[in-house]
Amino acid sequence: MNQTNILRLLKFIDKVSMTISRDGRSLDADLIKYFGADSVVFKPGQKEIIESVLANNNTLGILPTGGGKSLCFQLPVYLGVKPTIVVSPLIALMLNQVESLNNGHVKSDYLNSMKTFAEQDETIKRFINAQVDILYVSPEKLTDDFFVNGIVHHSKKKPILFVIDEAHCISDWGHDFRPDYLAIPSFLSHFDKKTVLALTATASEKTRKEISEILSIPNKSIFHKFDTYRENLQLSVKTFSSKDDKDSYLETILLDLEKPGLIYTSGREISEKFSKYYAAKGYRASYYHADLKNKDKETIIRKFINREIDFVFCTNAFGMGIDIPFIRFVIHYRIPSSLDQYIQEIGRAGRDNKKSNCILLFLNEDVGLQKRLITSNIPKHDEVAKYAEDLLDTFRKDGIKKLTKYSGDVKEVLVAKQLIANGHLSVIGDLINEIEISNQTGMPLDKYSIKDDSIIIRQTAKINDVEEKQILEELYNMHFANKISIISRSDIHTGYRIINQQISDDTIEKIDKHFNRLKDYKNSKLQEIVEYASINDIAERRKTINEYFKLR
Repeated sequence: MNQTNILRLLKFIDKVSMTISRDGRSLDADLIKYFGADSVVFKPGQKEIIESVLANNNTLGILPTGGGKSLCFQLPVYLGVKPTIVVSPLIALMLNQVESLNNGHVKSDYLNSMKTFAEQDETIKRFINAQVDILYVSPEKLTDDFFVNGIVHHSKKKPILFVIDEAHCISDWGHDFRPDYLAIPSFLSHFDKKTVLALTATASEKTRKEISEILSIPNKSIFHKFDTYRENLQLSVKTFSSKDDKDSYLETILLDLEKPGLIYTSGREISEKFSKYYAAKGYRASYYHADLKNKDKETIIRKFINREIDFVFCTNAFGMGIDIPFIRFVIHYRIPSSLDQYIQEIGRAGRDNKKSNCILLFLNEDVGLQKRLITSNIPKHDEVAKYAEDLLDTFRKDGIKKLTKYSGDVKEVLVAKQLIANGHLSVIGDLINEIEISNQTGMPLDKYSIKDDSIIIRQTAKINDVEEKQILEELYNMHFANKISIISRSDIHTGYRIINQQISDDTIEKIDKHFNRLKDYKNSKLQEIVEYASINDIAERRKTINEYFKLR
């Protein structure tokens, strides 16, 4: 056999081996074995993504909402790729999937703000003792030194697969940028042997590019050319000349549409206003937005799942990761900011493959509202230097500053992201005032400043002439080594560390140009959905949805 034929044979063997799981069965057989007869075939894209993960390639998978993204990491876990950490902002997804997986053969758990410190401690200890196969964590945990210390330094078996769910949130080119995602690269840097799987339903070319650059994903491992539109979705656009006409039409169709459903309003106040209005008319109406307390959010989701609510007026805070198959309609009361957002949100309808309505209510003045939101959320030329200088000037003497959270000033967060990208700031972990401990072992703690069984962090660091982060790391190590027990932590914040306080005019100009491009880009994305709304032909409308991510 000549050298050319040998190379061809080796390539064929390599290709075939990727479709075989570790015990010799095909992935198709594994799918049936672990997920039952109902999962006889893979949905488009799933198999290619799983093959890439099993080949230890960093991978980006873009599958339509309802396209089965979770299977892309769950099946590899069944096949031995574990422990796995799934980073997700979706509390509902965590609860849903942990409950489902724990009924099978995979041990799973979650960490988010809904758990008490004691519950989080118990979950981390279960993971580091190799008692958890899949751990779902909310993004803010990646800057929690308690979590990071436990996972990095004390795990009996280090995680080998890291899944970044809703990966578009890492990019400010996307429609749902979240600052907590800035900590992902720093967290991943703690692990040498790892595979990263980024998953999303919506990522345009610019968003894909930034995701792949941040997470070191090669072009060969980006999978996105899959159909987005589902035949059971009935797409329609209704155009109005006035808000009164639009409100009247909404009231009419809500009488007739099969329930339950979602009405995306794009505003918190209007969500509450509509909910109260329709509740007074006898509907089982509710509202949902980011400012609700976690318990209230969970209550609404539970009631919706149990069909105790007819429809929810909501912002885009509702829906991601909530796998409710029987949503019969999705209405957009106002035009979304982009086709990316629109496609993701209509994808929540009809996951049971039954007929469902997706109705966009188009009013031209709503386009103006979206344009004003774009302009107001992106720093102007004269604001860039001010935000940058304020961020760099308001640090403590040790060079630390609290991080503005997601609900804070959007402009400050965008500038901070650019200062990180340009080498002026880095994201660090905990900023904590004090830690309450139990010292049952009688370990000497003379070097620590203690008051009423609480160690005062800043004072202890000052006494010992070290950074607060070093004191925290010592305490966390002692906790996980069972030398002391940390009972609670007070006033926890995530922080920035300053690297270079002097910012040049060239850097300001560079950041300003980035924001100009970002504003133009977001306006172009808005124009795309305005053009979509003008399409009258149903087939053309479907084609636009179906091809949107394929061609970019």
